[in-house]
Amino acid sequence: SIKYAILRLPGVLGPEASTPWLAKIITKIKNNENIMAYNRHGLFNNAVHVADLSSFISLILLNGNLLNKVYVLGAKDSMKIHEIIDYILLNTRSKSKVEYYAKLPLFTIDSSRAIEAGFSSMALKMILKKQIQVTI
Repeated sequence: SIKYAILRLPGVLGPEASTPWLAKIITKIKNNENIMAYNRHGLFNNAVHVADLSSFISLILLNGNLLNKVYVLGAKDSMKIHEIIDYILLNTRSKSKVEYYAKLPLFTIDSSRAIEAGFSSMALKMILKKQIQVTI
């Protein structure tokens, strides 16, 4: 009889985010540190911005039909790992050097159930842009 909604979350980004992989990479790149990355051509969408997460939580709380379900959240789209890192390098004007290594497996997140329920996420580039702006 307990109402619930289970949210399976990727890295949550926004102000004060420091532990998700993308937050760590952005910090290192902004500090001109050299980085090692895996799966250069692998697709990645394992991020959500806190604003999108908050909006979805509000939607769930306001709509009882969305309760008693499990939702997986992720970015609206995917980017290749090297595209993500290149974007961060370009937008921070960093001097960081990047070495890529192969490491499998890699997966992308399927947020289709959450999207059907009304979840809307920013594109990954927008999430990156916002995170670059708030990372010290």
